[in-house]
Amino acid sequence: MRLCADDMSCSTETVEEALNTHETSKKILAQQGFNLRKWNSNNKVFLSKIKEKEDKSPSLTSKGSRISEDDQSYSQYIVGNPSEGGSSKVLGVNWNSIQDTFYLDLMHIITFAYSLAPTKRSVLRISAKIFDPLGCFCVFTINLKILFQQLCVDKLNWDIELQGQHRKKYDALLAELPSFQNLQIPRCFFQQDKVVEVVEVHGFSDASERAYAAVVYLRVQYESGEVEVKFVASKSKVAPIKKQSIPRLELLGACLLAKLVNNV
Repeated sequence: MRLCADDMSCSTETVEEALNTHETSKKILAQQGFNLRKWNSNNKVFLSKIKEKEDKSPSLTSKGSRISEDDQSYSQYIVGNPSEGGSSKVLGVNWNSIQDTFYLDLMHIITFAYSLAPTKRSVLRISAKIFDPLGCFCVFTINLKILFQQLCVDKLNWDIELQGQHRKKYDALLAELPSFQNLQIPRCFFQQDKVVEVVEVHGFSDASERAYAAVVYLRVQYESGEVEVKFVASKSKVAPIKKQSIPRLELLGACLLAKLVNNV
């Protein structure tokens, strides 16, 4: 079960544990005059129970005075609000609490990208706009970085409109953006109500003349014999401007993978 409280993120096995976390956290912050709110979860039972608590019990500071900030209307708006479609952010990452998946909201990025002139500066601005700590979209962002590196190698001016092959590559990347709009990454690695027997971490790395990358998957085998493979994280880097041999780039990819696996 997943909990998300403002900038605190944690998980529990049962609703009872989650309610205990909710109550304990609120008490600790209330001692310093803070009223902890903005709770979200992938469990409807938990959301309904804390909504009842927020609606019925007054919010008190450590001195016993009622906290009037937004009062109960705020909790009614933020706790399990169906109008938001279960969408919220966990440390900057979009999370759909109903489907329990992570996703990247690309509509504002697409609109932003098409509003820019096709220049070297725009390539950098679009790349910086995409926040993807898990590396779910590095298959796209690495191509932006490769294009930017090539523009730097060719010593193009920051605000000169791209021409020729550079312009074709830029247009192709923008046209590719909408295809990632519906990509959903499951948050949970394990199925509920199933006994996990074996968990394995599998990592892969690869390299080319332009870039090298690493990706980590989780292979889960249940007691029933069922096997699932889940994406965990990936990382990619542009190859150095100074030309490297493929074997050396493969080693750089292996080093990147070792660090990623250790982090996971």
